[in-house]
Amino acid sequence: MTSTRLRGKALTLKIGSTEVVGDFNSVVLQSEDAADDVSVFGSTASDFFIQATGIQSTDDDSFQMFCWDNAEAEVTFFFRPQGGTSTTASAADAPVWTGTMIIPARGRLAVGGEANPRGSYTWEARFDIIGEPTILAVP
Repeated sequence: MTSTRLRGKALTLKIGSTEVVGDFNSVVLQSEDAADDVSVFGSTASDFFIQATGIQSTDDDSFQMFCWDNAEAEVTFFFRPQGGTSTTASAADAPVWTGTMIIPARGRLAVGGEANPRGSYTWEARFDIIGEPTILAVP
């Protein structure tokens, strides 16, 4: 069996109805042990989240300003680590993870940074996911 490698250049993310492609340096979907100290039968033992690093931008259509305008909103996401623009899985797009994530409170995406005449500023934030994401597998 030969596995298809995930490459860093193809990853895409759709938040609500907006394709967000050029605003990220890193997007990682992962989980950790659930924060609840009491588990019930049928509950998820993990809390899922997206950890992302992005380019700072105050453009009206930037992801950073979307987060400012939609602070603490619950939004649908479609995460495609192998690229594509579809909200459904296909042979061309490979698997798609989908769910609902929470935009962080205002001020959680940094604005500004250290002086550097050649550098640009980035932000890093965690986007908690409600429940467990669903994976839409290739047919």
